[in-house]
Amino acid sequence: MQTAEARSLQFGGLRWKDGYVDNGHFIRAVWQTIEADYGAVYAVDLKSIVQDAKGGGATVGAYVVEGELFDPNGLRSFIFDCAGHFQIFSGAGFSPMRYAPARSIAAQIGILACTGVKSRCDVARESGLTWN
Repeated sequence: MQTAEARSLQFGGLRWKDGYVDNGHFIRAVWQTIEADYGAVYAVDLKSIVQDAKGGGATVGAYVVEGELFDPNGLRSFIFDCAGHFQIFSGAGFSPMRYAPARSIAAQIGILACTGVKSRCDVARESGLTWN
């Protein structure tokens, strides 16, 4: 198993604050950091937020900060239903969908990703659909 420093050298000593490499492409991120009560730090790339215009939620890229050098194993995609649930995609695959407690890191990232997302009900109303 390689150390974070060894993996980072594959990227020319890239520091996470400079951006990250995703699918072989360099991405210059706009980071907002969030710190957990237990000290873990996540950096959320605000430029990576993608919201579903049909009320299906939002996706955002985040990085688990463990030192200054970029480690591709620290990248995560958070997928939110914007109704209190999320799942994470990483090199290990997809996590199950789970609840995000109000003060959790996931909930804080969800607030950033979901601000302004229309609910499925709003989208249906705008389309002229009604139900009883």
